[in-house]
Order: sequence, then C-alpha cells, then structure tokens
Amino acid sequence: MKVRRSEERCRSKRRFADRKQHPKINMPQIKEHRTEEQSAELIRLVIVDDHEGVRAGLSSVLAAEEGITVVGTAASRREAKVLVPYISPSVAVLDENLPDGSGIQLCQELREFMPGLGCVIHTSSLTDELIARAMQAGATQVVAKSLAGNALLYAIRAATDVTEAS
Repeated sequence: MKVRRSEERCRSKRRFADRKQHPKINMPQIKEHRTEEQSAELIRLVIVDDHEGVRAGLSSVLAAEEGITVVGTAASRREAKVLVPYISPSVAVLDENLPDGSGIQLCQELREFMPGLGCVIHTSSLTDELIARAMQAGATQVVAKSLAGNALLYAIRAATDVTEAS
C-alpha cells in the first residue's frame, strides 16, 4: 500500500511539473536579458588542454550551457593549429601549459590568421607576468583553474563580447 501512495505522489508531481498545468502556481514570466538575435547566435567553442579528463569535463559542462556549443577539442598546439581553421570557433579556451608549447603562444598564432577569435587562457598559476604576456599575445581573458566554473563561463561570454565589439 505504501508503494502505491508513493507512486501516486510521483505521478501527480510529474503531471504538475509544468507551471501552466498546475492550477495553484502563477509564476511570472522570466524575461531574458539577451535579444532574440543574441540568443540565436551560439558561441562556437574549442577547448585545448593536454589532459583528456579536463577536455571531457569542460566539454560536457560548457555544452550544457545555453548559447554555447563545443565544436572541437585538441590536446596540443599542433592539433589545435590544424583543427581551428576548419571548425571556425568564436572562442578558444587554451590551457597555458601544453606539451608542445604554451597556450599563450598558441593564442598569438591562432589570432594571426583569425583576428576575431576570442582566446581565454586557462591556467593553474595566475601571476601578473602571465596575465601581461597573455594580453600581449591577444588573449581576451585569463582565468585560474582554481576558480569556480562560473568564472570560466563568464570569461567565455566576455571574450565573445570583446571580439564582437572589435
């Protein structure tokens, strides 16, 4: 008997999950702060990191965000330099330490033939010198890996805003 009551509760919760079907809930419509044109434009993202787990984790988390689509991943500078021209991302998240060079160096190389590309340097050691080198290379944002995921998401969106403005 207890199993049936619990099943009935679950069914009623599912039935009234949509606020339009529930007779007692009158929630206001949430207005988007983005225009329809902005919402229609996806941020095309490429992730370059030498650790497979980091690439997979960032890909799944960021792909779940509204307005972002992960169009590719690479494990090295060499892979990224081959991949990026073919997938035309709007933003690249680059690990600062790659097996065949630095993400800062990669940012500079990518921006030479894709000046509108927003580069976010994702680093484990955030220093003033690193930030200065990254900005000189054309990076739009620098984010420490130790910060919460929202910081990376904010940096990706900000990198898109900067590249659209220029």
